[in-house]
Amino acid sequence: MTKPRDLDTVAGAMSRAMDFICLGGVMEAIGKSQSWVYQVADPDNSMTIHGLDIAEAVDKACLEAGNPPPFHTRHGRVIGAEARPGLCPNDRVLKLVNEVGNLVETHRQAKSPDSPNGEDYSLCEERAINELLQKVEEICGEIRCAIRDSSDAQSKQAAE
Repeated sequence: MTKPRDLDTVAGAMSRAMDFICLGGVMEAIGKSQSWVYQVADPDNSMTIHGLDIAEAVDKACLEAGNPPPFHTRHGRVIGAEARPGLCPNDRVLKLVNEVGNLVETHRQAKSPDSPNGEDYSLCEERAINELLQKVEEICGEIRCAIRDSSDAQSKQAAE
């Protein structure tokens, strides 16, 4: 049975890379053994990647195969999830524009005749699109809350 993997972890990103370009593609991109790749992809293993060269090589191989870069995506999620006090609606809108750009690029690559299923979505591409759509929906919710909070604060000030 396959272990569940959190996509916001190194193990999840490595597992996603193996979904995109297979084990052999990952091994070729980074010059590491099968057991090393599996150890990194195992969520129960504490092994991690030191340095960015391996993550960059895997991301580059995924991009060359027409897939989204799993480590870059993971890093963006982790950094984006950090609570930043004072994140104003303008910052959230810019964040939304960035994610919509990622969605458009992923869709464009998936619909390319050179993609794994040609102009049809592969299972991995469908998952990637759905994850991006979920992220866009979350950011839209953040924008709604920020606007509501801003208008509530203005209403309180006007009432005083």
